[in-house]
Order: sequence, then C-alpha cells, then structure tokens
Amino acid sequence: MSLPHAQQQQNHRHNTGSAPEHADFMSPSDSTAARDWTLDLPQTPHVQFFRNVDWAATDLGPTATWSTALRMYTHMVMSDSRAATLYW
Repeated sequence: MSLPHAQQQQNHRHNTGSAPEHADFMSPSDSTAARDWTLDLPQTPHVQFFRNVDWAATDLGPTATWSTALRMYTHMVMSDSRAATLYW
C-alpha cells in the first residue's frame, strides 16, 4: 500500500530537474580532495589545535581519508563559534 503524500514527495524529488538530492562535500575520490580542506576553516585557536592533532595516529586516520559526511560535519562544527561536540 502506498501513501499518496509519500508518492507526491517521491515524484517531486524526481521531477525537479534541479541539482541532485545529495551532493558530495569533497569526496576523497575527487581530485580536489588532495587539497587541505581544513584551510577553509576560520583560523581560531581551537581550529589550530584541531589542525595540529596527528589524526593519522588515531582510529579516524588522516583527515584526507575522512568520509564526506565526517568532513562536512567537522567543517560545520568548526566554523561555528558556539561550543559543540561531534561524536563519530
């Protein structure tokens, strides 16, 4: 059984003709991924601390290998001046 409202939403997504629903924030497979994406962050003390961490020595691995989602959320948290915690 299909709900009419859900069907309308599905049809709307497929008929917009606009950008894809999900766009990569900088996929590790992109040629731009080699660029240090942390340079776009504001140069605040907490960002400098973040950039000085040896992420390769952690379970997350080097930031260049982080997933698109992890990069996006990290960028979002670090770009905001309010305190936040990101659990991954």
